[in-house]
Amino acid sequence: MKETQQVVNDFENFDDMVTSVRKVLKSLINKDGRYKPAEAQEIHNGFGKQLNAIKMEMEAYKLAKITPNRKELLLISK
Repeated sequence: MKETQQVVNDFENFDDMVTSVRKVLKSLINKDGRYKPAEAQEIHNGFGKQLNAIKMEMEAYKLAKITPNRKELLLISK
């Protein structure tokens, strides 16, 4: 049986995700035509869902009284 690895997140960390969303916003502000408003809205919605998932995960750690490490929270290593 072939093993498959599940991809949890396409970004290495949360900062990479935020940077990508900022580029979309900057593109819309500059009106360079890279993204249509409808596409930007979908990207924004997806980012909001990712952000809510991370917040929910943090709340679960809090309720379980577990201290997650930076990697588990998709944060950049110091």
